[in-house]
Amino acid sequence: DFELHTRQLGDEWICIAYGKTKYARQLDSMSARASTEEDATRLVVAQYNYKAGHISNAEYLEIFLHCHSTSPKPAD
Repeated sequence: DFELHTRQLGDEWICIAYGKTKYARQLDSMSARASTEEDATRLVVAQYNYKAGHISNAEYLEIFLHCHSTSPKPAD
């Protein structure tokens, strides 16, 4: 139902979900930023799963914290 687009912006990655169906386009937009493309994508998928009722708020928070705590930090 969604097409995921990722793009690097400086030392961050952003992932945006675009609805491909009429129903998908009716949902709130989903996007996330992270230090890696994989984590940005993982966060958008987690947002979808939370909104769809497949995971709890606590499970989403665990994914969010994991993605932000394991992402490499930019060099000074």
